[in-house]
Amino acid sequence: MKFIFILLILLIMQSGVYALSYHSVYDLQGKKVYECKYASVDYYSNDTLIIKDNKGYYFSFAKGGRSKYYSFLKKLPMSKIYFVASTPMMGEKAEILNNKGQVVIPWRNNYGWDYIYTPDNKIIVYDAKEDIPYLIDENGKKIKITQERFEKEQELNEKRKDAFRTNYFPFEENGLWGVKNYLGKIILKPTFKKPIVIKYNYIFEIDY
Repeated sequence: MKFIFILLILLIMQSGVYALSYHSVYDLQGKKVYECKYASVDYYSNDTLIIKDNKGYYFSFAKGGRSKYYSFLKKLPMSKIYFVASTPMMGEKAEILNNKGQVVIPWRNNYGWDYIYTPDNKIIVYDAKEDIPYLIDENGKKIKITQERFEKEQELNEKRKDAFRTNYFPFEENGLWGVKNYLGKIILKPTFKKPIVIKYNYIFEIDY
């Protein structure tokens, strides 16, 4: 599983070389909620953004301030507040951050990268060196758990994977772009002249 996770990171990082630019972000009603003219907005929420410029990726916080630069920084699927990040010094490894930019799991660790993200914003890991499962809160605090709970959480996680899906999709009509839900219902009539993508319930306008 460790190999698979690292391979996934490498594939995403390589695809970033050809990454598209997103300068404008809209809500599902078509209202512009954010614009960044001189950098690309890779992720948007009310309190945390990922911005990319010619130096790399960084967090920008709604309350002010920003993080250091990363060569790779992405929101993790199936998690509410967690991100994966890396710098050149980490090599093929990466670390897990929370939405405040704080390191929850450092890139030097004994875990197998087979992480479970719980609905209450915690992470469950298995320490390969200690042969012990741990629950880690959003600040990085480790709490030992039983093997039984670890196995139960693994089963629940598989069910969450089945339930996890994208609720909204872009569609094109007469040269304009709009939004439908997974049932095919039109959420936003075609109004965008540029192609769009929907990420975490926000619309990102693609700039080539």
